Amino acid sequence: MTKHLNIKLVILLGFVLLAINGCANNNPTSTSMPTQTPSMTLPPTLTVTPFPSPTATPVPVTIQEAIQRGTFAELEVFNKGDIYSTISSGSNIDQMIYLSTFSPDGQQFVAVTKRGIYAYDVESWQELVSIPLSPEETITSIGYSVDSSLFAAGDSSGVITFWNIQTWKMQNAFQVHKNAVTSLDISPDNMNFVTIGDQKEISVWNMSDGSLIKSQFRSNNAGPAYYSLDGKWIYISEASQGLVIWSSEDLTLTNRLRQLGRRPPSQAVSPYTNTIAVYGFDTITLYDFDKKETSNVELDRRHSDPTRMTFLDEKTLMVKFFRYDDYYLVDLESHAFTTLSLEALSKKAFKNPEFFHILKSEEIKLLGFEELGSIKDITPDGTQLILSGFSGASSGVFDLNQKTMKMLTVQEFPWGDSVFLSDGTLAGVDWIRSTRTTISGKMPPGEFTITILSPDSQFAVKSKIKQKYDLSDYIDRVTISPTGKILVAGTTDGNLYLWNLDTKELIATIRAHNKVSEPFGFYNAYRGLSFDEDGSHLATWGLDGTIKVFNMEDLSELIAIYGERWNAWVQPVFSPDGSHLAYVSSDGSIRLVSILNDDAPKVFRENINKVSSIAFSADGTLLFSGDFNDDWHNPERQSKLKVWSISDERLLLDLPQNNYILSLLVSPDGTHLYVHDGDGVISVWGHDPEKQ
Repeated sequence: MTKHLNIKLVILLGFVLLAINGCANNNPTSTSMPTQTPSMTLPPTLTVTPFPSPTATPVPVTIQEAIQRGTFAELEVFNKGDIYSTISSGSNIDQMIYLSTFSPDGQQFVAVTKRGIYAYDVESWQELVSIPLSPEETITSIGYSVDSSLFAAGDSSGVITFWNIQTWKMQNAFQVHKNAVTSLDISPDNMNFVTIGDQKEISVWNMSDGSLIKSQFRSNNAGPAYYSLDGKWIYISEASQGLVIWSSEDLTLTNRLRQLGRRPPSQAVSPYTNTIAVYGFDTITLYDFDKKETSNVELDRRHSDPTRMTFLDEKTLMVKFFRYDDYYLVDLESHAFTTLSLEALSKKAFKNPEFFHILKSEEIKLLGFEELGSIKDITPDGTQLILSGFSGASSGVFDLNQKTMKMLTVQEFPWGDSVFLSDGTLAGVDWIRSTRTTISGKMPPGEFTITILSPDSQFAVKSKIKQKYDLSDYIDRVTISPTGKILVAGTTDGNLYLWNLDTKELIATIRAHNKVSEPFGFYNAYRGLSFDEDGSHLATWGLDGTIKVFNMEDLSELIAIYGERWNAWVQPVFSPDGSHLAYVSSDGSIRLVSILNDDAPKVFRENINKVSSIAFSADGTLLFSGDFNDDWHNPERQSKLKVWSISDERLLLDLPQNNYILSLLVSPDGTHLYVHDGDGVISVWGHDPEKQ
C-alpha cells in the first residue's frame, strides 16, 4: 500500500514540474539576442535635501573658567599708546612730545610707546615696521643719524639697538650700560655714537663693533648729549654745572657754560648751526659756538617753562609755553620775536621736519597715538565703554565692536560725573563750576543739570532735570542713585547733601567728612561718592582718610573706616550683591569688609607696588587689582595685574603690565576684563582659545 502511494506522489510531482515549465515557455524568445533578465521599472529617485548643519555658537567662557583652564590672557589692545605727555593746571591743558621723532629728511616718523616702536612713511602714513616690546622692556632714548640712514633706540637694560631704516632690519645691538640708556646721539659721520647711562655715565663708542672709546662718570645728572655739526664736540647739560663741552675723541672737558645748563623743552640745539637756546624767566638765551657769542631775547611777559622749543630752520626758533595758546617765533638774526596762533603757524612752511608735530598732529593721533580716557562704566549689553579723560577726544563712548570712539550728537556732557541708571539710560550731573576766589567762603546759589542720554538712540539727549542748590561751601563731588531719584553732593567743608529729584526737596544734610588743608591755604574734603548696584547703600571717601557707608533707607551710618588717608585716591568698590566693600588700606593691602555684619575683614596682602584700582568679577568670587610703581629708586619694577580668589584670600595670577594701571572694569556677562593703563591704552583680557 505504501509502495503504490509513493509512486502516485512521484507522478503527481512530475506533472507539477511540467506545468511550471510550460508556463515559463509561454513567452517568445529571440535566437539572435541573448536572454536578458527582465528588470523592474522603479519610480524616480527622490533627492533628499539635507538639513543645514547648525553653526555652533561659541559658549561664552567666564573669567573664572578661563583661569581654571589656564587660558586667561590679553586678547586685544585698543590704541598703541600716547606719545604726548599731557600736562594740566585748572582749565589749562597742553602736551609735551615724548619719544617720537621725524627723520632729518622728513620721510619717516617714529613713535615709541610702552608697547612698541612704530615707524611710518610720512607721505602715505603706511606703517613700515612695528616692533613689539615686552613688559620688561622700556625704550628710554631714541635718535636718527644726520643722514637719516640709521635709527637708534636705547632701553632700560642698557642696550642700544641700531636699525637700517631702508629695510628696518636690525644692524647692531650693543650692551653699553648696566642701567638705562638715558641719552644717545650718533656722530655726523656715523662712525661713533655717544650714550649716557642712568644720567651719570658718559661714554663714546665705536659704531662698527661697539667697542668703548672713552667713558666718564659724573656725580651730577647729565643729559641729553648732542654732537656738534662737525662731530668734534659733544654738548651735555649737567645739573649745577651748566652746559659742559667735551672733546668727542677722548671725552676731555674743554669748556663749561653755566648759564646754558637746562634740559628740553627749556633747551634746544640747532640741527643747522652750532647754536643752542635756553629759556629762563622771561628771557631766551642764544649761544653761537662758532662765534662764541651770547645774545638774549627778552619776551613781552614772564612764562612758566616751555612745552616745546625747536629750531625750525637756520633763522627761526619756535617756543610754546604752558598756559599760553600762541607760539613765539624768534628771528635769530634780528633777535625780534612775533607771536602766532596755531592756525596762522600751520599755514607756514619750515625746514625742520619736527615742525610736522604741529602740522600733522591730527594725522598722527589717527594712527592710534591719542590716549583713551579712564574707564568709567559699560553699557548694560556690554558693547560700549564710557570713558573720561583730559580732552574731549579721550572722553565719551568707545564702541567695542567698531573699536573706535563713537561720533555723538551730544556736544557737552559731564562724562566724568556720569552713571548708568537702572533703566539703562546714562545720567550726567553738571553745575557751574565756579572758580574759588577765596580760601573759605560760601558758594553762590545755583542749580544742577542732570542730562539723561539714551544708549538705544546713539546716546541722544532723552531729558534734562534741574535741581537748585544753596550750599555751605564749594562742591567737591556729586553722584546720582541708580533709580535716578536721589542726587548727592559733597562739599569742601565735609557736608553731604541729598535731594529728592521728584519733589526737588532737600532730604538731608550730613556731616560725613572733615575738610583737609591743601597747598596755598585751600582745602577739600571728598575724593568720591558711589552707590551700590541697586542704590540701597552709599559709600563716601575723603581726604581725611575716612571711608563711610550709609543705608539709604534711613541714612544711618553702617560702617566707618578711619586712618586710610593715603589711599583716598583709590575708589572703594561694592561687591555685586552689595554685601561687601573692598578698599585699599594704608598698609598697602586690599581689605574686604562686610556691610551687613561684624565679620573680620578679608585681607589680600601680596602688593609690592601701590594699588591703583580694584574691581570684582561679575559673580563676586574674584577680585582684580592694578598697581603702579612708586619706588623712584627702582624705576624698572613692573606694574602688575593681580587676580585674587576671595573665598581663601589667595593670589591666583600675577601678570606683568607694560604700564601702570589706572582703571579696571568687568563686562556684565563676566567674560572680559577691561584694563586702562597710564599710556592711554585699553586692553581686553579673557579666554584665549589658542592657549588650550
